Amino acid sequence: MNDIAVIIVSYNMAKTLKDCIDSLLNQSVQNFRLIIVDDLSSDETEKIIKDFSDKRIDYKKNNEHLGIAASRNKGLSELKNEKIIFFTDADCCPKSNWIEEGLNLFMKDPSVIAVEGLAAYGGEGYHPRLSEKFYHRDFKPGVCKTYNCAYRIEVFRQIGKFDDINFNYFAEDTDFFYRAKKAFPEKKFLVSANMKAIHQISFWTISEFFSDAHRARIFMKLIKKHGRLDFGAGRLGSFILSPKKFILAIFPPLIFIYIWINHIKIRNFYDFLFVLLYILRAYYYRLLVWCYAFKEKIFVI
Repeated sequence: MNDIAVIIVSYNMAKTLKDCIDSLLNQSVQNFRLIIVDDLSSDETEKIIKDFSDKRIDYKKNNEHLGIAASRNKGLSELKNEKIIFFTDADCCPKSNWIEEGLNLFMKDPSVIAVEGLAAYGGEGYHPRLSEKFYHRDFKPGVCKTYNCAYRIEVFRQIGKFDDINFNYFAEDTDFFYRAKKAFPEKKFLVSANMKAIHQISFWTISEFFSDAHRARIFMKLIKKHGRLDFGAGRLGSFILSPKKFILAIFPPLIFIYIWINHIKIRNFYDFLFVLLYILRAYYYRLLVWCYAFKEKIFVI
């Protein structure tokens, strides 16, 4: 088929990008266009992409750092006659039947407007270290996260592209999903257990770990725009944003129960340090939640 495109954005993801591209070029469905948008990376992203000679790759490099939503929009602007658009991230490796499984659902039922797959951090049954960015494991499917999803082109034609003003660096996919749900109330948004991707292993730096807490601001914007909905990062209907962090701030020793239940590894001093850092960030996160909630004039605990 000539009507399939896969869009990925890479910003300084050279360490994982090659494996991602390899997994895409070795799909069971071979006839598609792979649009890679390089958001002005300063690492070897460009070299890695140009080392591939596959004609399916359509490489675009931004002239300035635009952000994830704006870069995905640039990828969308490169579409020609494609009818089904798949998305994944530069640190994910879709399984070899990824496109095939998603495509089957679109072909079987014309009322299907979007399909979301499942992502396993580190692989099936992998037990991460405490210092790894394994928060993806906590995401619940059902909101078409762009590390593993696909839409029909009709969605973009009707509601436009990703919001690169309010959600340019995070949750642009969640916002888009809720806009799509409102625009297509009679259409089906499916989750496919067979459309799988492996999220590659990555580690936190301490500065990244704490700066990540500022995503609370984006959650406030989502609540204000779409209401108190469960978008995969915690139940908002209870007025508690991220209940796990809230409980941890109240009773810090629960971190050890969380580690034990989820089989999380502590292998060295750096991992052990993150026991303390998780507790400190729980307090920091709650402070940010209240500050951003006050700024947005909404009530969240």
